[in-house]
Amino acid sequence: MKICTINYYIALAFLMLLCGCSEDSDADVNEGSDMVIMVPDFSGEYKQVDHIGRPETTLNYILSGETQDQFNTIATAEQATFQPLFLERLNQMHILFDATYETNYLGLDATQFTSLMAKNALQVSLDGPTSYAMLTGRTLTDDVIDVMLSLMFGGTKGDRFNGQDTDNDGIPDLPILVSDNREATRVNPTSAFPYLEKPYDL
Repeated sequence: MKICTINYYIALAFLMLLCGCSEDSDADVNEGSDMVIMVPDFSGEYKQVDHIGRPETTLNYILSGETQDQFNTIATAEQATFQPLFLERLNQMHILFDATYETNYLGLDATQFTSLMAKNALQVSLDGPTSYAMLTGRTLTDDVIDVMLSLMFGGTKGDRFNGQDTDNDGIPDLPILVSDNREATRVNPTSAFPYLEKPYDL
């Protein structure tokens, strides 16, 4: 009885397969059918987006759109060739405020820092705590923009350009360049992928 039932289902499946095949089965649309076979369309124009190992790298250090495209399309291992451009840009940003770059709180001078930034890859420590501030990785609650700004403008203590009143006249003499003034404490990762909360309302 079981063998007869199995044979019946096999025969039925085979019959359905035969009925479903025809000479024009490879056509895009079968006659008398609403089914359309989709073919990928790769025509049109595409735009290269930023290679983001570290946020703000291309925005801060590369002004030219053409140079950004070059930076984004080469292999990460070759991005170090952009270090001289990064160094020049870092120095220019300090000149705007009549200042020179000061070794940052990680002990990186301008050449060392821009060499690291030009690689534009997120380094991860295998044996230490994960912290974007120490460049050993990144957690979901790290304020990565403030860290980058502090490394660029903060000097040895990380707060060099923080709106200080250097002549005690009650008016800030230095701009705030070490923070974007967005509170990191607002970041509350969710427990499910992609772990992001609702975006800011503008």
